[in-house]
Order: sequence, then structure tokens, then C-alpha cells
Amino acid sequence: MKNQFARLCVSVVVTFLATTSLQAQQCDSILNRSLMNSHDVVNKSSAKSAMTNQFCNSSFNDAKSSGSLSGGVSYGIFDAEVAQSDSSYQSWKSENCGSSSSADQAATYRFEAQRALSSQAIAAWEACMTESEGLSCYAKPNQDPNVVVITISWRPPGPGASIIQEAELIGGRRQGGAEGFILPPNSEIAWGKRNIMLTRDGKKGITAAITVLYGTQRSYSCEVRAPALDTPPPPPPTIPPVSVIWQSAMPPITTGPLLQPCGCLAHVQDPNQTTVELSNACKGDVSGIAIRDATMPDTRFSPFMPIAGRQFAALRLPPGRKATLQSPEGGISGFIAFTCPGQPAVPLHKTCGFFSADQQRSIIAACPYSGSSALGGSCTCPKFEPKPGGGFVEAGTWAGKVIPIPPPPPGTLPLFK
Repeated sequence: MKNQFARLCVSVVVTFLATTSLQAQQCDSILNRSLMNSHDVVNKSSAKSAMTNQFCNSSFNDAKSSGSLSGGVSYGIFDAEVAQSDSSYQSWKSENCGSSSSADQAATYRFEAQRALSSQAIAAWEACMTESEGLSCYAKPNQDPNVVVITISWRPPGPGASIIQEAELIGGRRQGGAEGFILPPNSEIAWGKRNIMLTRDGKKGITAAITVLYGTQRSYSCEVRAPALDTPPPPPPTIPPVSVIWQSAMPPITTGPLLQPCGCLAHVQDPNQTTVELSNACKGDVSGIAIRDATMPDTRFSPFMPIAGRQFAALRLPPGRKATLQSPEGGISGFIAFTCPGQPAVPLHKTCGFFSADQQRSIIAACPYSGSSALGGSCTCPKFEPKPGGGFVEAGTWAGKVIPIPPPPPGTLPLFK
């Protein structure tokens, strides 16, 4: 007889557990409809978190039949391809849902949905959760994230005695209550709804399991979970900017400047053009020459020509790294790229350029140069003068400086880029 009673009790408990779970799933449809209604949403971040956990805990067909896939796209959880294909949906789940259990995902969904929705929407859901006969329980967020409110609703089928058989509590503590219990075991539970405030153990999630014996042979059970507090990820390591070492001489280079700007090299220039911040968004290194002038130069003047107040710096930016080019007030900074992922290297060609005496105008004479002088070094070009009767005759040399060609493409920003 004792074994028969045990089998009967287990059978009833299983039946009422399944009923409680089914009730919660049916009430979840109220949360889902509200999350899809922008008028009911008061916290978009929590709404996105709730929807994400719902998708992680749903099959593609269930999500499709509920009409929530479009919400996944509108909330930016996944793209339209995921919303249209079971295989894409499963791939998204494997990449984004981690190893949380179905029960934890459902608990997080309900918890975050309550944070996201208006009080009217939450009231409708709570009414659904407590309207049925039997035992129901759910967790509610609190303004203090270290406090969780557990709501327990008991609606017995009649006037018989109702005794708490089990009231296990894990991950939290009730003020003034015995450790490990949300309610005193073997005590009577009255009809109605009660809110119990629990304090978390650290940032842990909370689980409570409650079983009520009604009469002598009918048991009702419910289990409720509150998700753990998210631990914010550590801040990304601070990567110092690449050092910029300025010098008056042109650094040695082995290739010429690129024929086109380096499109994945981002830059921010202040309104006065004295500061340029470079940021390498490329998949590989970007290298080149940084240039700064103490005064605003004539833009027709070659940036490679050493002049008074001009400085150079060889610069190599690995992917994701930054560098700041700073000029004196009234000056200007720029960068000329010599290597950029996806662009072929340009052979280094030298020319001997002769400039006007004040070195603030364009080249007025140039000739190919194949000598040994470094960039910026001295060189000469043959000087020709017209001769009587037509034609030209060599008449000495121009004294010039060695510069690379081709020059930077016109119209690029920042200046000299």
C-alpha cells in the first residue's frame, strides 16, 4: 500500500509539474506579443536580451509560428537570411546561444521581458500566471539588482489542508528565514498570492523549488529561477599609439608613394589642421612618411623637399593601431602612404628637382636621377639656354635636391596623405 501511494504521489506530481510548465509557456505568448509591440516596450536593451533568449530556446518552426522572427530582424539580433532559413537559424544558435540550459534561457527570457515591458503588459502576464488552479511561481526583477522578488500563488482545489513539503532555495537568502529554504517546510500555506524578497549570494542565479501537499494524496510543484547577474567583461586593454619620431632629414625609403589613397586608413583632422589622428582599419600594416610643417606651405610645393620648419617621420601602423601627428600652432600635418594592403608597391623613382630660391613654389626644373645621394640630398640637372638661330645649348647645371616620384595624388586628405 505504501508503494502504491508513492507511485500515485509521483504520478500526480509529474502531472502538475507539466501543467505548471505548460501554463508558463502559454502565458509567455503575452510577453512575446508585447515585445513585438513598440508601444509596450520601455527598455529596448532588455527587450533585445529577452528576444535573444527566446530564440535560443525555440526551434525555427516554433519561432516562425509565433510570428517573432521578424522581431529578431527588427531588434538587430540576426539578419533576414536567418529569419527565412532553418539551417541559417541553427547556425546562428550554435554561434550565439552558448551552453545555457533550456530552463535558464526561459528564466532569463521572462526576467528580461519584465524589465523591458510596460506595467500594463506585465500585469496581463502576471494575471495569466496566477489565474489557474494549483501552485505557480515566478521571479520578478527589482530596482536593486541584488534583490529578487519571488511570487508564489496557491489556488487549492478546495478547502482541504495545504502543507509545504519542500521549499528549497539555492543562490539566495530570505531575510529572517532559514538558510536554504524560501518557506518553512511542513508549515501550512494559505490561499492567495505572496511576494518574497530574496537577497542574492553574490552575483549567482537563484533557484527555488516548492512542493505543496493538498490533502493526503495530491501534490503540486513549481520551480522558479532568476538569472545570474551579468558580470561585465573586462575593458579591452589600452593599446598605446604608435610613437612618432620627428627628424629634419627625409627617412630612407625603398618604394615610391602609392598612386591612390589607402582607403582603409582612417583619419580624423582637427578644424585647424594641426592634428591628424591616423587609425589603421586595414587587414595588414600600413607604412609611409609623416610630414609636418611649422607654417602653412604652398600646396604646390613638393612635400618631400626639406625646407625650413619641415620635419619627417617614418611610420608603420599595424592593424588596429593609431598614431597622432601633431604640428605647432599655425602648422599642418599629413601622411603619405607607401604600402597599403591590396595595393601594389610602386617602384621608387628619383628625380633631381630644382626649386625657386625661397623653396616655396613648384619645381621649375627636373631631371631623372640615378646617383647615390639619398632623398633630400644634393644633385644637379643640366641647364639649357636658347642659342642664336634656334635650339638650346647646355650652359651649366641647376643645383637641386633628390626627391621621389611620382608625387602624391592630388586632392587627398589629410594634406600629403
